[in-house]
Amino acid sequence: METGKTTLSIGDGANDVGMLQEADIGVGISGAEGMQVRYAFS
Repeated sequence: METGKTTLSIGDGANDVGMLQEADIGVGISGAEGMQVRYAFS
């Protein structure tokens, strides 16, 4: 659904990958838990 708005998501773990992929702008934070988040941007 197109709303004409831009979405930003910030995630730090594997459970955030889908959210990061769906957002217009996704910010992945790498840390102890956040190693899985890099796959969102592969």
